[in-house]
Amino acid sequence: MWCNPIFVLLFECSYLLSFAATSQDVGSGYLLSLEHSFGDTFTKRGDIYFPNVKGENAVVQNEIALSMEEIKELEKLAINDDFYRVRVSTKVLGAAPSSEDSYVVGIMPAKQLLEANLSTKIDILTDGIGNIISIGITPSSFGIMQVEENEFDSSVTVSMPTTATVPDTYGYLNKMEMERRKKEIADKQPTSFFGKYWMYILPVVVFVMMSNAAQQQ
Repeated sequence: MWCNPIFVLLFECSYLLSFAATSQDVGSGYLLSLEHSFGDTFTKRGDIYFPNVKGENAVVQNEIALSMEEIKELEKLAINDDFYRVRVSTKVLGAAPSSEDSYVVGIMPAKQLLEANLSTKIDILTDGIGNIISIGITPSSFGIMQVEENEFDSSVTVSMPTTATVPDTYGYLNKMEMERRKKEIADKQPTSFFGKYWMYILPVVVFVMMSNAAQQQ
């Protein structure tokens, strides 16, 4: 079947343009959308830039300053001892976030966010291949419960699970086998007459020694 080369070229270009519109790939890295909530609805807070899927040297970018209404909502949460929440998508790679995406959520007391003057540290745990396992948020400074500025001051650390120490089962089994063989060899070796009947000889020796001592007296 003959295809017009111009038509094929136009189709490939449109496909590449549509992919670029939905992908979160930014140059040589990736943008992970960071959202926050003062109630039931999450809104955009900023982006977390991943230079690679492992998250090495990740940084927070494009953070949006709080409006006066949001500051009032945050203060209301603090008065009620409620929590401020953040969330990110469970995947670094892929299309732009949609309503069907799954998220991981981190929380912190709203009072602590005010005391930190919107200065926070974000901890992200990833599997190293583009999947987000968990997110945590903590204050990076403390002061009085008052927002002096309406802009966030954020840092981010990305880590991967560490492998637990594996028991040396093979070495332990080898050690047990060696001890078993030593015991078998010891059981097979001939035992001397004294070693075999010492429990009978020793009382006789003690009796003779006591008898001699009594005669000498």
